[in-house]
This record gives sequence, C-alpha cells and structure tokens, in this order.
Amino acid sequence: MSCSASAFPVILVVEDEVFIRFDVADMLRDGGFEVIEACDAKHALDALKSGVRIDLVFSDVHMPGPMNGLGLASHILENHPGLPVILTSGAMLTLETAALPSVLIPVEPKPYDFNAILKRINGALGL
Repeated sequence: MSCSASAFPVILVVEDEVFIRFDVADMLRDGGFEVIEACDAKHALDALKSGVRIDLVFSDVHMPGPMNGLGLASHILENHPGLPVILTSGAMLTLETAALPSVLIPVEPKPYDFNAILKRINGALGL
C-alpha cells in the first residue's frame, strides 16, 4: 500500500465555519475515519476531481459562494453516482430539500448529535 492510500474510510467534510469543521473532522478521526476538509463547494469539487478516494461527503447546506450544499449534493448525485452524501443544517429544510431524494440525501440537524452522525455514516458506508 502506498503512503497516500488509507485503509480507513475517507470522509470529505464541507463546512465554511472553521471551528465547526474542525470539531466534525476531529470527531470523525476519533471514530476511525480519514478526513479531507473543504471550506466550500468549490474546494469540495476540487477534491472530487483530484482523484483522491472519497467514500462519503458530509456537507453543510448553507455556504458562501455560487454553490451551496444542495447544489453540491445534486452535482454528486449526477456525476458521482453511488457516492453517499449527508447534508447538515442549522435551519429547517423542507421545500429546499424536496427536490433531492431524502433517501439518498439525509439531513442531520445542528447542533450535532455526534453518535447519530457516526451511526448514519457507518450505515451509509455499510459498516
């Protein structure tokens, strides 16, 4: 195995709030995952295009820039079929998420219940 390959599942965390991103990344690392961090959808798309293995995307819905988490999730559904996505938001999402299949794109509320997040991620990855 090369130095860059990971035996652990790789989670791409997309969150513009740096302290929240750090907390989630630390929690996931403590849970046995490899983590790639992105501060917005553009950086997430760059990571997806880089060829590095990503097993799941965990993204905030509300982010700055031309693409939010819903747009990112739609892009992933279209261009990376089979890549699980979990969205997160501190706001109620009803009409916005109606366009995305809720079975494919679950939404975790903020503030986070880290045990629920780990359970959902493990389920999405079949662990």
